[in-house]
Amino acid sequence: MIRPGNSGLPGGYEDGVNSTVGFDETEAADGLRSLKVNPVGPTDWYFIVLYSPIPMEVGKEYTASFWVKAEEPRPFAAKFKATDNSVEWGQTPFELTSEWAEYYMTSEAQNATVKMEIFCAGNDVPLWLDFVNVYEGQYVPGIGPSGASPLAYGPTPNDGSVVDQTLVELQWRPGALADSHKVYFGESRDEVEQGLVEAISATETSLDTSDMPAYAGGLTPGQTYYWRVDEVNDVAADSP
Repeated sequence: MIRPGNSGLPGGYEDGVNSTVGFDETEAADGLRSLKVNPVGPTDWYFIVLYSPIPMEVGKEYTASFWVKAEEPRPFAAKFKATDNSVEWGQTPFELTSEWAEYYMTSEAQNATVKMEIFCAGNDVPLWLDFVNVYEGQYVPGIGPSGASPLAYGPTPNDGSVVDQTLVELQWRPGALADSHKVYFGESRDEVEQGLVEAISATETSLDTSDMPAYAGGLTPGQTYYWRVDEVNDVAADSP
C-alpha cells in the first residue's frame, strides 16, 4: 500500500501528492524488477510506502529488512506502527547510497496488528525498493539476491493465477530455517492475511486443497481464493 502523508497529522502532507511510484523492470537487486519511488515533499512522512497488515505477537522481536538504492546518497527511514495508529515504535534512520544494499531494523512488537511505514519524502532524490521482508526474530543476513529468504517464496499457482481444476496442489519454496509450515487458505483476503482461518500444517513444501477439510469436496469455479504460508522455524538452526 502506498499513500501520501497521513490526513490525521498536521497540514502540509498534501505536498507529497505529486510523488509517483511504480515497478521498474530495468533496475533491481535481483535482476528482475523493483519498486521505484519518485518522492516529492519537504518532510519524510509526506510520502509513505506501507507494508500492511502484519500480524505480530506482542512482546516478541520482529525484524524488517529491505534492499534499497538511491539515485544519489540521501537519508531514509522506516518504523513499525499499529494499524489503528495507537502506538508506534522502532523508527530507524538510514543513509542510502547509489549502490544496492540491505538495511534492517529489529524491535519488540507493541501491537498485534501492525504496519510498516517507509518514509520516502523529505528529499526529491528517487529511490528503489526490493526484497522487503518482515519476520519474527533477529536479523538474518543476506536476504535477497545472494542469500536465502527467511520466508516462504516462489508460490505455485502464482499470484493472480486462474486455474480450471477444482482440486489444486499448492507449492512453494521454503525459508532458510523452515522446519515445517502453516498454510492459510480461504475466500477472504483479510481472514487469510490475519490468520483467522484454520491453519493446515505441512512438513513438505506442497499441499493439496483436497487435504483441507473445508475444501475436500473441491473448489468452486469462478470463486477467488487466497493463500499464504507461515514458516515454523528450526530454532536450533538459528543458534550460533
